Amino acid sequence: METAVKKTTLLAFIVLAAAPRAGVAGDDVINGEPVPFKPAPAESTLLMRHVEGGTEYVVFRSARGPGLRSPIHRHTSPAYSCVVEGEATVYMEGSAPHRYVAGECFWMPSGVRMANVNTGSKRVVLYDNFSLPVGTPYWQIDEDMAKHLDHQWDAPKTAPKTTP
Repeated sequence: METAVKKTTLLAFIVLAAAPRAGVAGDDVINGEPVPFKPAPAESTLLMRHVEGGTEYVVFRSARGPGLRSPIHRHTSPAYSCVVEGEATVYMEGSAPHRYVAGECFWMPSGVRMANVNTGSKRVVLYDNFSLPVGTPYWQIDEDMAKHLDHQWDAPKTAPKTTP
């Protein structure tokens, strides 16, 4: 009887450990806490794309409504973003959440899990600035439920250049 109980307990443990956890255990968590709100695509507009010497320089204007956020992701190269309207709270692995308002910019280190959350009452608009080797993706999405947003930053080949 004791062996049957041990086997049943072990089987239950294995089943629970293997069961999908709907984004709870690490998928939507930064610093041990779930990131608030639902991931959603940004309304993004390519403002500038320039390639020189094997490096791609890109600026996107991106906007999200209140209560929406980016998926948890990592940037493949360091980048920065500037808030031009509204407010955003940045959740970043290893740091406390930090609120940024219009006129403020923030650094996005390479390889660090993060999410940008619109915690304000109106739309947030940001300028996202990337400088990376040609052909390198801008980000890697870590949230399984948001992998479909992976191509949000794909730059068209016909983007404007700003240098002569």
